[in-house]
Amino acid sequence: MISRRAQACRRSGGQRGFTLIEVMIGMLLLASIVVMLAQGYMAALSRAGETGDHTMAAAWAQAMVDYLRNQGYGVSGSWSETPAACAAPKPCLPPEFSRADIVVSNTGIPSLKQIDITLYRMGSGSPFMALSTYAADLRFP
Repeated sequence: MISRRAQACRRSGGQRGFTLIEVMIGMLLLASIVVMLAQGYMAALSRAGETGDHTMAAAWAQAMVDYLRNQGYGVSGSWSETPAACAAPKPCLPPEFSRADIVVSNTGIPSLKQIDITLYRMGSGSPFMALSTYAADLRFP
């Protein structure tokens, strides 16, 4: 006994395959999957770049805090750092940032300073990262 499918193939001249609509739907599905994957890839690349900037900013801020500690605890006031105004041995602001505002202020506790650092990205007026820490002048008798 011959199946219905075989009978249908015989009636249509024995040709099998996909119709044009099936091919078009398959291509549409494939294209939409490729677009979604490309968007995910671009978002991941963007996040990786931003993570690198956060890492550079945190490393520079830590270097600046260490530099200020080495300068002694008489340092206080506020100033701005720019990539162009870099002089050794002070840590140089990475070129991805336009400026950093630094505020070193006294606290109510003797030998304790508060250090606030605000970093601004190149081409942006809003702060990229704001860091605050305390530095103590530990002296042992």
